[in-house]
Amino acid sequence: MLKVAIIDDNKELRNRVAKRISRYLKKEGIKWEVKHYDPLEEIEDYASWIVQNKVVILIVDEKLNVVPNEKGKSTSYSGHDIVKLLRVTNKQLPMYVITAFDDDTVLQGMKGQFDGIVSRTLFSDKKNAEQYMQRFVRATQSYLNNYQEEYNRLAQLSELVALDKATKEDISELKGLQTKLEIPLTSLSINDRKQWLIELEDKTIKLEELSNKIKQFLEK
Repeated sequence: MLKVAIIDDNKELRNRVAKRISRYLKKEGIKWEVKHYDPLEEIEDYASWIVQNKVVILIVDEKLNVVPNEKGKSTSYSGHDIVKLLRVTNKQLPMYVITAFDDDTVLQGMKGQFDGIVSRTLFSDKKNAEQYMQRFVRATQSYLNNYQEEYNRLAQLSELVALDKATKEDISELKGLQTKLEIPLTSLSINDRKQWLIELEDKTIKLEELSNKIKQFLEK
């Protein structure tokens, strides 16, 4: 299931945000899962964590070192650091920073990397919160549309390689998409076309399943 992930060191605050988002999504008939988490111990783990948890929106608190985790440790990074790190490899994932200090100099200087800076004060108001969440939904629909296009392109390029019709440019593009989408095929050798076709068929089935799920989501 597609997931809205909220990162905040304050469990009470993040639970409050999660409940407000869940109520809105339920009212709109949007079947996203909303989960909230403590900050990860290592900031470098977020890239793989995003993929493994199928996160389509990331909402992070800016101040992540106020409340220690269950091990009594506090993070050494802030919310904007997570966004900065993820933007290196993920240019399109909708990411928002929620803060009580939306005029913060650091955040304002990084506005181009966020999809939005969310005022915690305004988000506590139902009407203002709904306006934010409308933006969340629009950004995610655009993200998923583009994601589906990339999967479709991956399937096209894979077929060209399997049929021995791919150019060097096609293979280069395919490698890039495989890496980005985290579903690389085991080999790009066109000598063993039988194995390529078997593997391609398996990957295509999985791509079609994902594509259908995305279409169903966008039709809601």
